[in-house]
Amino acid sequence: MNVNDKLLQYLDFKGLSQRQFTQSLSMAEGVLRRGKNIGSGYLARIRRNYPDLNLNWVLFDEGEMIIDANSVNEAGENYGLTPTLDELVDIKIDERFKNIELSLAQLVEREIKREIESMSPKTKNGSSKN
Repeated sequence: MNVNDKLLQYLDFKGLSQRQFTQSLSMAEGVLRRGKNIGSGYLARIRRNYPDLNLNWVLFDEGEMIIDANSVNEAGENYGLTPTLDELVDIKIDERFKNIELSLAQLVEREIKREIESMSPKTKNGSSKN
């Protein structure tokens, strides 16, 4: 399995769409479907946004897909330390905000598309008036 296949497996496991994932990383939507592995520039973003994803698994087939929550700190660094309840709450809040932000972005995008479509007048045969 290549890196992109593993990322798709992770998204399926987490119940995330490719669109949600790529938007959260400011990545073009088609990157995961192109067949080429993603660039190394995205790895830091992935680590920051998805601290439970084991990048050693993604890159080197080492370990399991998910890092145990007991071994991930708030910054997504694996120190083998148990995070405090406050840190876990902060992580969950960040995850929820990301999901809300993605949903809002999709809603705004649809609204803008509708506004653009309504601004271009159509004749009866479907062509624009000029």
